[in-house]
Amino acid sequence: HTDYRDQLLALVVPTLLLHGADDRLVPPTQGVEAHARIPGSRAEVLSHCGHWVPRDQPERCCTVLTGFLG
Repeated sequence: HTDYRDQLLALVVPTLLLHGADDRLVPPTQGVEAHARIPGSRAEVLSHCGHWVPRDQPERCCTVLTGFLG
């Protein structure tokens, strides 16, 4: 398994983490943990959503992305 957690503090670009609350492949807790390690990042955990956020919640995904890219 690849593990980049120790390198997340080095990110200096605006970062948005989108995660599905019902993701069974990558637990949402991992996205929240990554968010805590990335300075200035933003995290969104979308309810009623699995691993494929754009497929499961396309409208909500677009809204969050549009707000982030502003």
